[in-house]
Amino acid sequence: MQFMNPIWLWSALGIIIPIAIHLWNQQPGKVLEVGSIRFMDPSPSKRSSRLQLTEIWLLLLRCLIILLIALFLAQPSWNSKTSQSNQGWVMIPRSSMKMAYQTHQQSIDSLLQQGMELHALETGFPELNLKSDSSSANPSAPIPNLWALATQLEKQVPAHYQLHLYTPELLQYYRGVKPDLHRPMVWKTYAMPTQVDTAINQRKQSIRIAILVDGYAADADYLMAACKAIQTVRGDTILVTKFNNSTQIPGGQDWLFWLSDKPLPKNNAKHVWSYQLGNAQIVQTQIYASTGSHQEKIPLYKTIPMQLKGELIWEDGFGLPVLQKWGNGQYLMNTRFHPDWNGLVWSPAFPTMMQEFLLGSKPFDPSQVAMDPVQIIPEQSIPIKGQINPTVSTSQQPMSHWIWSLLLVLLFIERVIVFYQTKNKTHA
Repeated sequence: MQFMNPIWLWSALGIIIPIAIHLWNQQPGKVLEVGSIRFMDPSPSKRSSRLQLTEIWLLLLRCLIILLIALFLAQPSWNSKTSQSNQGWVMIPRSSMKMAYQTHQQSIDSLLQQGMELHALETGFPELNLKSDSSSANPSAPIPNLWALATQLEKQVPAHYQLHLYTPELLQYYRGVKPDLHRPMVWKTYAMPTQVDTAINQRKQSIRIAILVDGYAADADYLMAACKAIQTVRGDTILVTKFNNSTQIPGGQDWLFWLSDKPLPKNNAKHVWSYQLGNAQIVQTQIYASTGSHQEKIPLYKTIPMQLKGELIWEDGFGLPVLQKWGNGQYLMNTRFHPDWNGLVWSPAFPTMMQEFLLGSKPFDPSQVAMDPVQIIPEQSIPIKGQINPTVSTSQQPMSHWIWSLLLVLLFIERVIVFYQTKNKTHA
């Protein structure tokens, strides 16, 4: 039971009034001496010192009426609970159903036994059959964008339904900006085998690298240090030259790092790496790097927004491009080789990442990186440990009309009793 105005319950203390009136009416009346008995000595009489209550039922009835008035003013309501354990969806990407079920078999079986439905995390959210669809799943199917699908779930699924999402940890499933969800979703992740190419070309090479400094001297020093580290480990001949004027750069360079805020001119270098131009903005996210079989998170502090117009090479934790490649061998990066912008130059992965570009091995694919589950699970979701409890809905039923009806009946009974008592005393 719940009271809308519980302060009115203090008015129940009003029962003191009828009790006090009733006790006052029990006092004996005064004795007046008249006639010849005035000079007679009063005979001793034994008086009862105990207070005798009469009309006790009428007193209780009046007290009950006052209590009902206080209860009516407090506006009580009765809470009724309705279990909804069988209303909900279990959501899994069709292409990785087998991996999801192997990782969370006990949890998924428990939900399905409660009566929940199994649906695919894809456009339209079709219903799935665990046995048949798991065996016929196509791993090469298009990868869904789970951020966009989560937003659609909020609009399409009834608000009282439970939503249990089982999703891979790979970055490629989470593209764009993480949505702001306004309903609870139980979100669990599972690992998947990655396809990161860490092979190293063992053939010794000789490459020429030109770096245009133009106000980014510290960036150039960090880049040259990475090139020296690569040369020391690999034994390749890497000729790195810094230039302050673009007209001094000779033609035929293997790599040109255009560390300048000026537009990039035409050149005949095989590969060109330049900075995105524009106003920097503060961010709190990460770049992902791979050093052999180890995956390292690299903090990212500042970027310059850019649109993806080529092949995505690096992206941040929000799915936004950090480095992209165009078809003519040009690379465009929206951060800098400087610790004020990111932790890249201090990372042990930095020489390895640059080696993959400079020596021709396959660049690291960040979409194959396993994200931290904390980055995936929205803040509105409810983490569940162990047994999953069914949701319970609560409805309130007001009781004021019942109390009002009972109050009218008791008032009528009290008036009838008083009427007949008064009538009997008059005739007596």
